[in-house]
Amino acid sequence: MKFTDAVLMLFFYNSLVFADIGDTVIVLKEVEARGVRFGKYTPGAKVFVFDSAIRASFTSQSVAELLAMRSLASVNSYGPEGLASVCIRGGSSRHTAVIWNGFNLRSPSSGAMNFSCLPAGFFDEIALQPGGSSTMYGSGASTGAIFIGDKLAFGRKTFNPILNLEGGSFGKKSLLSSLAYISPVYSGRIKIGYQHSNNNFRYKYGNTINTLEHAAFKRLSVSQQNAFKIGALSRLETNFWYTQLDKEIPSSITDVLPGTAHQTDRSTKTALSYSGYGANWSLLLRSGLFFDEVDYISPSVENGKSHNQSISLINEIECRYTLSYFHSINIGFNNTYEHASSSGYSSVTGRLRNALYARYNIAPVAGRLVFAFEGRQEFLESSSIPFVYSFNSNAELARGLVFKSVFSKHYSLPVFDDLFWAEDAFAKGNPNLKPEYGYNFETGINYTFKNNLFRSENEITIYRNSIYDLIKWLPDNVPGKPSKYIPTNITYSKTLGLEYSGSVQKKIQNLEVGISFLYGYTHAQYFDSLRSKSGYQGFYIPKHKVNLAFTATVYRFGVSFACTYNSIRYVNVINELPAYLLGNIELNYRNSMGKFPFSVFFKVNNAFNTNYQVMSGYAQPLRNYGFGMNISL
Repeated sequence: MKFTDAVLMLFFYNSLVFADIGDTVIVLKEVEARGVRFGKYTPGAKVFVFDSAIRASFTSQSVAELLAMRSLASVNSYGPEGLASVCIRGGSSRHTAVIWNGFNLRSPSSGAMNFSCLPAGFFDEIALQPGGSSTMYGSGASTGAIFIGDKLAFGRKTFNPILNLEGGSFGKKSLLSSLAYISPVYSGRIKIGYQHSNNNFRYKYGNTINTLEHAAFKRLSVSQQNAFKIGALSRLETNFWYTQLDKEIPSSITDVLPGTAHQTDRSTKTALSYSGYGANWSLLLRSGLFFDEVDYISPSVENGKSHNQSISLINEIECRYTLSYFHSINIGFNNTYEHASSSGYSSVTGRLRNALYARYNIAPVAGRLVFAFEGRQEFLESSSIPFVYSFNSNAELARGLVFKSVFSKHYSLPVFDDLFWAEDAFAKGNPNLKPEYGYNFETGINYTFKNNLFRSENEITIYRNSIYDLIKWLPDNVPGKPSKYIPTNITYSKTLGLEYSGSVQKKIQNLEVGISFLYGYTHAQYFDSLRSKSGYQGFYIPKHKVNLAFTATVYRFGVSFACTYNSIRYVNVINELPAYLLGNIELNYRNSMGKFPFSVFFKVNNAFNTNYQVMSGYAQPLRNYGFGMNISL
């Protein structure tokens, strides 16, 4: 299917659904929020929200780099702007959903997202919710979800242009510009971002220092949003987002010759949404079209080029009805069409999925005790998808002290790579795969204390997540024939973990200081069969991860320091990568030229000059630098 044909499909398809991510919260005392499916996040769940100050530090970088330094997620990267996947709570990349303005962007081909293609500076909101949330977002949200979104507000007429310029080591050049117009009945914004780097950094291998070759990249991103106010209680929104990442693929550090492969990722996302409200009801309509294309050029592939493309068309409708002050119900319908083609597939693929979902909200003690009961049933021809559900609760035990719990069932469908990979000398797909399913339980306590000069927040969570019929590519071991890897439903996983987050902010006259700390313990056991009594730690999943961040501002000057520690990670059942500690420093100065505020900054990345590998055999840069400025005109 051509992209132009898909665009026409969008305008002839009649189902539309709205999703506005809404206000950022961490402790959720309310179950529902206007303009958001079922409320912002799952009530009772732990949520990591990255505020504007954190996002500003990563304006020219990818979401992968932000998550690696400032969250407990495991980010597996092949180097700067190389392929980067995110694993949460012991799951794999295919168990992490990416939710853009309420749409699940899970790839129908691979089930994973390349987080290097997501520029962090392009979003007004970035958040991470660990734990299964299939009742809300369907397939792939088995161990966690990453939320990215845009916000447009109405107000008095004004223009708001913003420009960010940044340069740095290895020939890095970055630009991000934004122009927004706000009025009482219309808001619009366009963003353009461009980044280029030769990426020829130095790295250590053994006792020698080498220079990485054939690793340059450039990334172009364009987005445009519009919001129209229709009457007093309804609005219409459009969203467009295009990203292209061109990347030279370097060789492994053990190879003698430099790499020769090149990859181009192109992604186009469009969405149209409407919302309307009444005294005790709301109607949300939304439609989105998502087109992804990957070209891999290398002498090692047949005909020198591999071409892969996928398209998803998602339509949703949701109604919310308030039964009383303490009771409300949400009912929704999702229709998703997925199509993919690849030079590695045995045939052209496509499937149509429909889902019904609902939530019943009850708050018997308003603002102090909240329960939510969710359910979802998805329908797919020739596949039996399990019914999934969730029981969630928030209870304020005392002022600032909240007890939270979640019990949920989740699922994940096989992707087209699993089902339709053409048989070759090494592998073949399996069209008889069953969907994965599993259970998530978590409980935690959050305590927040604040006054005019001081704020402290601490939260501790324990959890257990299991996945059954886990899909894994294993050798077929046919007697007398060379082994080929085939995806099978033979393994399962069980993850036990603990997460702690703490933060303190204090203001003393003109001095503001903030400290945040994250610790995650992840005991992720994978089993080779359902009869196995002993498992092994999931590959590239550290048992211990720590994040520490410190910020201080006085008058117009600011300094921040962030570091992350990852314990050893197993590459396979025998070999492991050593633990490593990374630290970044940023200095900034803020002022204004007349009416125009601006800031300048200087960064030191990998300040400890750590020699490390995230993925075995792939180099990471030593100490490097960045500098730039932001200005609002």
